[in-house]
Formats: sequence, C-alpha cells, structure tokens
Amino acid sequence: MRGADAAGLDFEANMSGYRRRKLDAMTNRRGRIEMLGAEMLLRYAMKKTCGIDVTGLEIECGGFGKPRFSDASLPEFSLSHSEEAVACAISDREVGTDIQHVDRLRPAAARRIMTDAEFEAFLRLDAKAKEEAFFRTWVLKESLMKLTGKGFSMGPASFSVLEEEVRCGNKTAYLKCFDKLKLKKYMLGIASFEPIDTEPICVLFDEIVSFN
Repeated sequence: MRGADAAGLDFEANMSGYRRRKLDAMTNRRGRIEMLGAEMLLRYAMKKTCGIDVTGLEIECGGFGKPRFSDASLPEFSLSHSEEAVACAISDREVGTDIQHVDRLRPAAARRIMTDAEFEAFLRLDAKAKEEAFFRTWVLKESLMKLTGKGFSMGPASFSVLEEEVRCGNKTAYLKCFDKLKLKKYMLGIASFEPIDTEPICVLFDEIVSFN
C-alpha cells in the first residue's frame, strides 16, 4: 500500500459513488488509503480474472452494508483491508473475505468473539498458538458474516468456526484460512456456500496501479 496517496489522486475521480461516499466519511488517513487500495484491487481483480472493466460502475449495499455491483449480471465480491494489505474475493456466488495483520493478542476480544467451546479450547493453548487461534477465528468469523450479508448483527460469539463447515440456516458455509501468505504476519479468511478450491494470489501495489 506504500505510494497509495500519490497513485490515488487521479483514481479517486473515477471511484464508484458507494466508495466515494465511504471515502468522504473517512477522516482517518490510514483508513482512507486502505479504502482506496481496496477499490483499486477490485478493479484490478475484475479486469485480470474476468476481463471486465468496472470503472464507473455503481455499487449498492444490502441492508447490513454488504456491497455488490448494481448490475446483477456481474460477479459477487468481498473486500477487506488491514494495515498495508488489502484483500478481494470474486465469485459467481456469494462470498466473504477478511484479512488481518497479526500483531498482538487481545484476550478480551477473544472472549467477546468466541463461543464457550472455542474459548475453552483457546485457553488450553500456549502463547504462540493462542495468537494464531485468535486471528484464525477472527478472519473466519468476519468472512462468514460478510458471506451472509448480515455482518455483526449475527453476533460472532453465536456460532463456531472450530470446523471448516458451518450450518447457516438451510445452507452449509465452507471456510478456509490462509496463514502462509507471501505477506508475512497476515492471515486471510474466505467463506463460501460452495467448497473452496482456490489459493490466494499476492499482487504488488505497482502492478495494481499499472492496471488502474
């Protein structure tokens, strides 16, 4: 994400109205850069993987804030950003993704987001394993909440991600966590209503800029 300030000067003029409104409401500089990078990655991914230029296309939100293209014929997508990394998942079905910078363990947050069974298992781990378990739980739960479109209204402590298949009403959600990324100290989660057989692709910021 280094260099996003300069690269984004011209890019902002062609942002979707949805992202522009979110950007205008964001006062934190880092947050603005991450948000800008997320839309740049979305354009890159759509052009690179689907051959579709989505510049200027409108994005709308569901009742709990899940974004999608206003044109229903276009793929579903999910965006996330953390520190100097952004993530984008694209699918022909609903999808959710979350990326987190693995920095420090938050025991109080672990208690808030985990079920009793998850937290009991968490307490039995050593310090290093606790850190990994916390961020794995975080990215998988956020990914699932994005997949359903319900966000935090689901209540992250109301469901478990100890298994990589989770019942959501009459559907089964499939979860996958990637902790061996080329980006060190980051963890990525993906959730889908179909089995996940893909691997993440890491892209440098300069390549994204060249596409935008």
